[in-house]
Amino acid sequence: LEVLVVKPGIIVALGGVALFALTGRSAIAKNRGKFLMLPEIIPIENYENNPTAKRSVYVVATYHPAAICYGSKENRLKIKNAMKDDFEMIHTWYNERTVPEVEIVKAKFW
Repeated sequence: LEVLVVKPGIIVALGGVALFALTGRSAIAKNRGKFLMLPEIIPIENYENNPTAKRSVYVVATYHPAAICYGSKENRLKIKNAMKDDFEMIHTWYNERTVPEVEIVKAKFW
């Protein structure tokens, strides 16, 4: 797959379908706000020796942008704020390469 060749530092899964395709998980609310590490690309030993794991590949899940269009006004605002927080976290990772919380995931598509 392309991910094995490119080895991006981060993959942003927009919505439950994308998250499920990458990790086998589907609950955005439970999986957003943390970095899900895919150890099949960068071996787990590298993570254990270096907690910041600068060379690892992470999946960060957030809501699909279309989710802002549906539901009550309060729910739309909640989703919008959650997405903003997620992208600020990604921006921090991009600039500083520090990871707030990591969960190791067995990738689904390998």
